[in-house]
Amino acid sequence: MLPLRYTRNLFLRSFCIVYLSAFLSFYIQIPGLYGDNGVLPAKAVLENSKHNTLSAKVHYQPTLLWLAPYLGLDTNYALDVLALLGAFLAFTGLVSQKFCTIPLFAGLWSLYFSLYQIGQTFVTSMMNYYWKLGFLPYLLHRYYLGARKALKDLQPIALVFGW
Repeated sequence: MLPLRYTRNLFLRSFCIVYLSAFLSFYIQIPGLYGDNGVLPAKAVLENSKHNTLSAKVHYQPTLLWLAPYLGLDTNYALDVLALLGAFLAFTGLVSQKFCTIPLFAGLWSLYFSLYQIGQTFVTSMMNYYWKLGFLPYLLHRYYLGARKALKDLQPIALVFGW
């Protein structure tokens, strides 16, 4: 059972490396692409919403950036906060295995999905794969908890990798 734990930790930490590089890359691109003077400003995307209530806006385009005005943040500042918070969480997961838990990966996924929603035409296929594969650590972590009882419980993981 010990090699399974090491393999799991290596796999989850490698996802932290991927998330760390994605958040830092996004942070560097924010001023030129999504800033006020950027190519496609994120503020314009959020202001062009035809919905009035917060719940309708979140249902139309799910992103944590809708909360920025309620927190007293500018859209550009909120983008920076989300990217840096994601980089910090990914770094903590990379440094310590104690933090490689389901809540960490749920937070990383939700932060990245929020930034992905603002991506507009600059969303590449690689960014598309990042947010889709973000559920894989969650699934593996869930099945690992069940694998303590018997190794037969790991068979669904083979289905995930086959998919």
